[in-house]
Amino acid sequence: MCAQISNEIGNADKLPLAIAEAEGMGYDILPPDVNRSFVRFTPEKLPPDSDSGKDFAIRYGLAGIKGVGDLAAEKIVSERRANGDYKDLDDFLVRSDALVNSRVLDALARTGALDGFGLHRAALLDEIPRAVARAETSRRDRATGQGNLFDLFGGGDSGGGVSFGAADVAALNAAVPPMPELEKQLAEKELLGTYVSGHPISRFRNLSRCFGTLHGVLDEQAKLAERLVSVRAQFDQIPPVRPVATDWPRGAADPGFLAADAKYKDDSKTQRLVRREMRVPVRFLAFVSGVVPRLDKMGRAWVKFQLEDDVAKTEIPVFSRDYNKLLRIPDDRHAWDEPQRDLPPANRAYLFEGWLEPSFRLEASIALCNFTPARASRPRHRARAFRPAPHVARGPDVPSRDPAPPRRTGNRREGARLRASTGRRNRHDGPAGRNARTPHAGVPLRRRIRRREPQRLVFHAFRAARSGAFLA
Repeated sequence: MCAQISNEIGNADKLPLAIAEAEGMGYDILPPDVNRSFVRFTPEKLPPDSDSGKDFAIRYGLAGIKGVGDLAAEKIVSERRANGDYKDLDDFLVRSDALVNSRVLDALARTGALDGFGLHRAALLDEIPRAVARAETSRRDRATGQGNLFDLFGGGDSGGGVSFGAADVAALNAAVPPMPELEKQLAEKELLGTYVSGHPISRFRNLSRCFGTLHGVLDEQAKLAERLVSVRAQFDQIPPVRPVATDWPRGAADPGFLAADAKYKDDSKTQRLVRREMRVPVRFLAFVSGVVPRLDKMGRAWVKFQLEDDVAKTEIPVFSRDYNKLLRIPDDRHAWDEPQRDLPPANRAYLFEGWLEPSFRLEASIALCNFTPARASRPRHRARAFRPAPHVARGPDVPSRDPAPPRRTGNRREGARLRASTGRRNRHDGPAGRNARTPHAGVPLRRRIRRREPQRLVFHAFRAARSGAFLA
């Protein structure tokens, strides 16, 4: 598998696909590292106490990083093999050749290949210009035969640069705020073609458990597609062709055509009913990696969403029929009370709402009708958590859902007495109950007591006043 991925190095379109295929087969992709990676993708043995529980993983090759190239990757690996691992950032810059320029350093720092030096990525990007200046000064001094006092006695580091201690690393990390997690992950996606430090959707894992995930909806879509195979076989998808006048003198009165046309219209009505019965509402959380607006042949706007999560990815088109509904654009069919919205920006997580339904061709499709930013969806939808349906859809060949169990009202003593005398669960069970015609029919016992308590107090006070209990 490593050789197959390495063959796609240099092809920015096929390399992410090869990496995604390896991840789909269960292989873990380790981030690049100047002290661990080689030029190509290589297998690496994992320690026995690793979190993944696997024996091997694939280490990302340095040449696969966008902006590094084969020559710079070969120089880094050959110097490491000859003189050992790199100690710190200055040691790496002094020992590397001029091929490792600022563009290569920026790509290595943003992808995590320099994380082994102890500096976080924002501190690395801030320190690289000063480290490059120190490395150039050290190379110039060596070229002219000059050196510092430690080099004369052999006490300096292998590269002649500044050696970073733990206090220096801590001071540099404290001077610069760390890079935001989303920015770090987007840089990995841009330069590596995949997320190696975690997916952006993982921050909303609790929210996805409550509302559903993209890969869960795609699984339901696959099940619906399997069911629609037998449904499509029952209908004729091609409308009948009206006969030409030369073939039949009275083409409109052709009995075969009239019968076929009537059957096709009846099938179309049945298809609409089947589509309406088989559609189910869906709500899921997804990360929008791309938004591509388009125009159809008639000049109407539509958009294609590129959605993904930590398991699956897909493209969902929103055609002109649902485009106005999604963005709340008023037209001849809808007048919205909400203001018109813009297309959601990419590289954000959203909570999507829509329908999983058969299309007019009886193919499983997802129709989006609303979207909410994931950060704003927490207080809005916390009270009404979405529970997916137990099956994909309800069709003519699918049994209906089991009815919900009746609500229990009253207390245990009253229920036991009624079951022994009448066989009913409580006095509100059935139209023949004791309070069936009272205003409190169907109301739980505790709520009835709360409603009648003020009336009881007034009634007892009235009886006490009539009996003279309040007289001295």
